[in-house]
Amino acid sequence: MATINRDFFIAQFKEEVDDHVHRITQKLFQLEEQPGDYGQLIEEIFRIAHTLKGSARMMGYADMSALAHKMEDLLVEIRDGHVKLSATIIDLLFYCVDTVNYLAEGISKQIKRTANIEDFTRLFQDVLAERPVEIPHLQTQIIKAEIPQEPPAEAPVSPVIPSPFPEHEERQYVHIHTTDLDAILNLVGEVIINQYRYEGQQATYQELLQDLREHQRELSELQQLVQRENGTLPARISSLTSDLERSATDMLHKSKQLLKNFRTDGQHMRMAVNKLQEQVINVRMVPASRIFHLFPRLVRMTARRLDKTIDLTLRGEETKIDTRIIEEMRDPLIHLVQNAIHHGIESPEQRQSLGKNPTGLIILSARQEGNRIVLSVQDDGQGIHAEQIKNLAIKQGLISHRDFKSISEQEILEVLFHPGFSTSEIVDDIAGRGFGLNIVRTHVDRIQGEIEVHTQPGKGTEFVMKLPLTLTMMNALLVQVGSEIFAIPTIAVEKTVDISLEDMEYLGNIPVVVVDGGLLPLFELHQLLFGSATGKPASSSSYRVLEDHSRKTVIVLRAEERRIGFLVDDLVEEQEIVIKHLGPCLKRVRNVAGATTVRGEVIIILAVRDLVRSADAFLEGSSTIMFSQKTNLRQVSTLQTDRLTPRILLVDDAINTREVERIILESAGYEVVLADNGVQGLDYLQKAPFDLVITDIEMPQMNGLELTKMIKRDELLHNLPVIIISTRGTEEERQQGLQTGAAAYIVKGEFDEQRLLQIVDACLA
Repeated sequence: MATINRDFFIAQFKEEVDDHVHRITQKLFQLEEQPGDYGQLIEEIFRIAHTLKGSARMMGYADMSALAHKMEDLLVEIRDGHVKLSATIIDLLFYCVDTVNYLAEGISKQIKRTANIEDFTRLFQDVLAERPVEIPHLQTQIIKAEIPQEPPAEAPVSPVIPSPFPEHEERQYVHIHTTDLDAILNLVGEVIINQYRYEGQQATYQELLQDLREHQRELSELQQLVQRENGTLPARISSLTSDLERSATDMLHKSKQLLKNFRTDGQHMRMAVNKLQEQVINVRMVPASRIFHLFPRLVRMTARRLDKTIDLTLRGEETKIDTRIIEEMRDPLIHLVQNAIHHGIESPEQRQSLGKNPTGLIILSARQEGNRIVLSVQDDGQGIHAEQIKNLAIKQGLISHRDFKSISEQEILEVLFHPGFSTSEIVDDIAGRGFGLNIVRTHVDRIQGEIEVHTQPGKGTEFVMKLPLTLTMMNALLVQVGSEIFAIPTIAVEKTVDISLEDMEYLGNIPVVVVDGGLLPLFELHQLLFGSATGKPASSSSYRVLEDHSRKTVIVLRAEERRIGFLVDDLVEEQEIVIKHLGPCLKRVRNVAGATTVRGEVIIILAVRDLVRSADAFLEGSSTIMFSQKTNLRQVSTLQTDRLTPRILLVDDAINTREVERIILESAGYEVVLADNGVQGLDYLQKAPFDLVITDIEMPQMNGLELTKMIKRDELLHNLPVIIISTRGTEEERQQGLQTGAAAYIVKGEFDEQRLLQIVDACLA
């Protein structure tokens, strides 16, 4: 087996490290400026360090990976409240980042630099023990002598791909940055937009030509009239009408020829633009082998550390993938492969006792399916045991006891992607943090892709990522909603169905229709997008759905194994569109993925995943029914869907506290919905009715005081009672909480079950 050339990947890795260093540095400065509310910043820095660790390990830079791992350890201690954030800790994190940057500079200079990790270990131990330490400057760090870069001892074993060109032929190459390619492709998009406008002008000209034909006909009729009345009309009028008819006929002939030329030129222009677009996109496409060949070494090293023997099979290495998608999927693939090694593949002894081959198998594959790229990571390990995941999720407060029996296996598997959830009891530099799969989901969401989990206990697991073919162009279905036109990516459209009032059923306050033998919940897209100033989806009282005996079109959308029907006013057309991103200010607008221009008008591209999640959250908050493709009327005919039990929203980022309060409230007969922070809590309030809110104060993203103020300012929510439960216990802090509009303030140090229930009863009364 021959060794691949690592130099091909080093420049890309150096750019990645530079980006990580820059982002961590920025966030550390933010941490210094706002030390009081740092939860979100700590999590963001953790994610970057986690990604840096995996990339550095895969490229063979052990010291860099170890430093990132040390940063992870410290950040987890801060996040979990075991150590208090201090100026010394921030200095230590800066020192780590500076050292990572120092090591990265050695990559560019082809100089092997190493750091004394033992010294860092002692520093971290002293900081965690709250012993006084002095953080050295980078120049005083003990660095081993710089030596010329040598090939790593653990050399990759993947074969070199032979050149498809004869040796005597020389091909000339030029390096171009992907941002320059994006700029070129955007210009191609502008040309395509102008092409659509040109075709629109052709249609206008066609209409004018039709008008001209009508005028020519009228002139012919006039000429015939003049000829019949020739004896009574002056010769001048007769001559003038003849001249007008000849001019009209000549103009009609020239216009027809001009329109023919228009069409011919338009066809040639479209062919040229399509060819240009195809060529530019092809330049952006690289074979999957560009990223796949990084993994043999990673699998070999990680398996050896865990005393496992694993074979890696690569499939579809020749599949062409957009460069930006390759860059975006690098980290998710690292996490998925490491998960397969750590969680999936059993030890040789376990496999042998189960009658399996002692050597495990991981299959990394790529393929194109229509206008999608499909990447998958499959193993033949122990699979995922749904009951184990369910029990762990209940312990961590991610699934309530109320949902224990009704939750489906697919919904249980969704828990795997929740930040902080892990099945590993041991935390090391490979697994145990519970953020790997969450990072995977974040990256896939970022490019409007989907991820599926398929598993069989005892046989193995497969993670399948379905991604767009390109991030610049897409096929979209244009739909009319009210007076607006929106674009929906056809990749997420399962089908369209025309329905009438007779086709519908109601389950509680949810309208449904039977599609393919399963119940499909219906939402009016207009109501979901424009329902109210707060962005609420349709409520039980605002469903118009179908009036009289009219028919409407349902767009069946699928995301994350969910199917939701959205009612639209009309289908306009399906066409290829150029994706225009909205910039950083509008990057995270709910339900919006981007924009495009069609015939000179700006049209919003809808984010299907946001639509389905918004609708799904409303369904979960409004009904005990869990809709899936197999749900049918018989299954739910006996379910009571009218809400009689008071529903309480419990907002607290502390899992143990949240769990204790939930058990108390549910034992007293209340229905409880959990939220991790104020932002999530407000989102739930905008999607479903609640009778009471109980909130902590100290939470990431939005604290409890801010949440209470937001509730009291909302015209629909301001009468909703709020109870604050906090560790803050001074009279001033109590008054501050009550001044926000809270109905009651409970100090956690004085927490009493009976008192809590008395206050809850009083608020609900």
